[in-house]
Amino acid sequence: MPISYLSVAQISALSATVLQPLSTTKMQQLTATQVGALSVTGIETLSATQVAALSASQVKGLKATQIAHFSSAVVFDTAQLTALNASQLGGLSASQLGALDTTRLAALAGTQLAGLSATNLSGLNATQIGALSATQVRGLTTSQIKGLTTADIDEFSLTQIGGFTASQIGALATTHLAQFDATEVASLTTTQVRGLNTLQLRDLDSATLGKLTATQVGVLSATQVGAIAATNFAALAPAAIAALSATQISGLSSTGLSALDATQVAALTTTQVKGLTATQVRGLEAADFDKFT
Repeated sequence: MPISYLSVAQISALSATVLQPLSTTKMQQLTATQVGALSVTGIETLSATQVAALSASQVKGLKATQIAHFSSAVVFDTAQLTALNASQLGGLSASQLGALDTTRLAALAGTQLAGLSATNLSGLNATQIGALSATQVRGLTTSQIKGLTTADIDEFSLTQIGGFTASQIGALATTHLAQFDATEVASLTTTQVRGLNTLQLRDLDSATLGKLTATQVGVLSATQVGAIAATNFAALAPAAIAALSATQISGLSSTGLSALDATQVAALTTTQVKGLTATQVRGLEAADFDKFT
């Protein structure tokens, strides 16, 4: 009698002793529903050869809890991996993920990668992270981004960073942003820069802030500009200061204006100066006016 004739209840009752010696032919006779009914104890005894015999259709029947219990020797092939949904992929253990080569990782869709826990994603090595495309990176959730370490962020390439959405940029910790070198910061698109939240801009160190180009600074909203710590304004290049619109300038606090040095103040245009509010001007000290030409 073909094993496919057994009911789900009968399949779930099969012991590890019965499952362990099953031939690959018998394994291939199981339906996707039957595969999903295999006990966790039975799953743990299946060999890499037995699992490799399963088709993509059969693998679709697996539950995330079952996948987590496969032995570390089990490594899904590309066809099996791409058949998994996000929830199933999330069932892979750290050791199973670590065993995936770059070809298998590159075959995964961004929607599948979204199923990985932040811990598992962080467990990928530099080579594996380097194999992810910009499209795959774009599929990562903000929770996954928040779970990355600074070392993980440092492993992302310029192309991968270019794949981040504005929401993902907004999920980065300031310690993450500090890992970006000048080239990486300069590569951020205007859409990505607009994704920086006020807490990030408030807590950015002057070194990171100073890497923003005039074009990038020019697209910040008045609220974003106003969130920048006053002491960090000295890090902005005169060209970046000159790129601010009158509306953006209006977002500056008097303390922020006072933090500008003579060179930065000299870079202000007549239009920018005219855009200063009465409140901003009232907050300036005599020494600040000496900076104006």
